[in-house]
Amino acid sequence: LECALVSIGTVALRFAASHLAGTCVVQPAAWGEDDFGVRFLCPEGYINDVATTFFSSPDKTIGWMLSMGEHSWGQPYGFTPSGLAVCSGLYLVMMIFAFGTAVPGGIFMPSIFLGACGGGCLGLMFRLALPDAWDIQPGVYALIGAT
Repeated sequence: LECALVSIGTVALRFAASHLAGTCVVQPAAWGEDDFGVRFLCPEGYINDVATTFFSSPDKTIGWMLSMGEHSWGQPYGFTPSGLAVCSGLYLVMMIFAFGTAVPGGIFMPSIFLGACGGGCLGLMFRLALPDAWDIQPGVYALIGAT
């Protein structure tokens, strides 16, 4: 019963966050070529940043977070600081509840995912706040957070 409640709560929390906190952003061209991104309530050519983070394959999501910054200036990342902040906070809550159940499960990959979300969020905020000449690479911050 405990596991069922945690599973239902996790799914409900992901959908609610995607609906309430998700932002429709332009899908980066590289993501379209890789068939990455979740449209969840967005028009064609746009993706929901929170839904993409929560509902895409975690290994692909981590890979795209780590590659933020290799694109040319002015190209959209697909991730937003607010979306990654929401995902970081909610993912931490979901990890705590899932880890507290009696079902054996790993915490290694969720920890990497959580760190990449938090580091990527911080890197995107630095990129917005600091001058372009500083050449902030948000993917480096995601990598540091993941380790």
